Amino acid sequence: DGDADSDHLCHLAESQLQLQRLEGVTGHLLDLSRLEAGLVALDMANHDVGDLIESAASAFKPVARDKGITFSIYPPVPPLEIRCDRVRIESALCNLLDNALKYTPAGGHIEIGAESLSDAVQLWVRDDGLGIAPEDQPHIYERFYRGRNARAEGSGLGLAIVQSIVHAHGGRVSVESEPGTGSLFVLDLPSSTQ
Repeated sequence: DGDADSDHLCHLAESQLQLQRLEGVTGHLLDLSRLEAGLVALDMANHDVGDLIESAASAFKPVARDKGITFSIYPPVPPLEIRCDRVRIESALCNLLDNALKYTPAGGHIEIGAESLSDAVQLWVRDDGLGIAPEDQPHIYERFYRGRNARAEGSGLGLAIVQSIVHAHGGRVSVESEPGTGSLFVLDLPSSTQ
């Protein structure tokens, strides 16, 4: 009888977990739809780029350490500011860092950094993980797309959200990746987004 109760509790716990995942996916989809439809009012202000990337990276440092992954942060020199919706840009960077951690094995290396170009600010996340197959690269920003290396958990919405956030800021996102050597994601944001 105790076994039946235990099984029932396990089933309830599993159901609760599935519901939470579904709520998360639903929330991401709603956010994505609003971003793509231009229904999200961005909270634009000037922010220090070094502070922004440090803040995005902070939650991932202990995870990287626990996984045996080296984590480097390269703030822009000299310091620079960007006009953006800080919460959204941090969210985009967190999605990229989360992916980098999922696909980088122990002993690997992840970097986040930023630099100023003549008309843009570049934020980037680089890893030396599994990389992305060339045939997957044109599709990685599609909703629910999960490439051949998609063994890790996730909804397949992270990169679609990154792209929508960057586009909402008038910027663009690009990737350079080769299987076995890792990936470099670059967010190009206008220097002075109006």
